[in-house]
Amino acid sequence: MMGVQHRRAADPFFWGLAAFLSLASDWLPKLLNLENPELTRLMVLGCALFFSGALVGCVRPERPWRWAVAAFIAYAVRDLVVLLNATGLRAVNVTGTIVFVIGHLGVYFLYACPVLAGAFLGASMMSAGLD
Repeated sequence: MMGVQHRRAADPFFWGLAAFLSLASDWLPKLLNLENPELTRLMVLGCALFFSGALVGCVRPERPWRWAVAAFIAYAVRDLVVLLNATGLRAVNVTGTIVFVIGHLGVYFLYACPVLAGAFLGASMMSAGLD
């Protein structure tokens, strides 16, 4: 009888990698000094998010939608940390914080879309030709 292998032991690492690559993609336009032209900055950001999703999708092709969820969560946590750091932990307004996060859900979704497309492309590239 074959034993059960726990392949999910490395999943937290890849969740962290997907989140880190997504957040690092946000820094790429700043590193390339593309601050002024907004359209160029958004194009570079979208391409970087797409390729970060494709990279993680190639490495871990099973359930590639997870990497878009990791990017979604990473951007939400980043904005929440920035908000709480700016307001100070003593002056936390729970209602205002919830309204802030809910108001930015569309932005997090837009960040996650290129990651999702890249992850599915990477996963399909890795499974192509495997029967």
